[in-house]
Amino acid sequence: MSEDDLYALYKLHLADARIVELKTRAATFDPTKATRTAIEKLKPAHDAAKAKLDKLSSDHTDLELKFKTLFDKLNAQINYLYSGKVTNSRESEALEKDIESLRDRADKAEEERLAVAEATPAARKAYGDVHEKMEVLKKELAVAYQAALKERDQLQADYKESVKVRNDRAVKVPAGLLAQYDAIRVKHNGIGMGEILGGKTCGACGTNLPQKIVLSAREGKLVMCESCHRILFHVLPNP
Repeated sequence: MSEDDLYALYKLHLADARIVELKTRAATFDPTKATRTAIEKLKPAHDAAKAKLDKLSSDHTDLELKFKTLFDKLNAQINYLYSGKVTNSRESEALEKDIESLRDRADKAEEERLAVAEATPAARKAYGDVHEKMEVLKKELAVAYQAALKERDQLQADYKESVKVRNDRAVKVPAGLLAQYDAIRVKHNGIGMGEILGGKTCGACGTNLPQKIVLSAREGKLVMCESCHRILFHVLPNP
């Protein structure tokens, strides 16, 4: 096994490592996740604030209508009581009681309406504040999404180019060595070689290597890590 063959394999390994890196990035590629999470976290408060404001608005409308209806009935009963058409004392007493009841109910409706009106500005501000935050996040999400599309396209282009580089380099590795390397690579998630770090450690699995293996690697011989069984290589010139 010549040093040139190992060097060619090393260059192939670099291409494979780049492919693994790109695949890993693609598998975890989700640049909009943080913004989506922030939106999901804010949504309950946003929806609750909107629901509260909507209810206050609806209650205010209902109470206005209720007060107007009671007030109209009250005026009608008062006008009828003093129209001169009531001659029976019992009818007069019944009308007076009805008028009293209508007046109390109208007053209560107006008190409730005023309470709702008083609470509305704070509810409107609370909803406005949280809605503004939501709109900012939605705009951020739109921007992040467009950026994500560009980044995804770049990842795909990089991957396509890396596969081409890999294929070009693979043909320069002897068939037997390539088959051995590929078999190891498949077992180890795409990484079939390990750099000797610090003159004694397998960079792939962290195992301390026997000195004789390190020396053999420095001499350009085909040696493998006794722990992870990847092909070892000593520091080589940049490809």
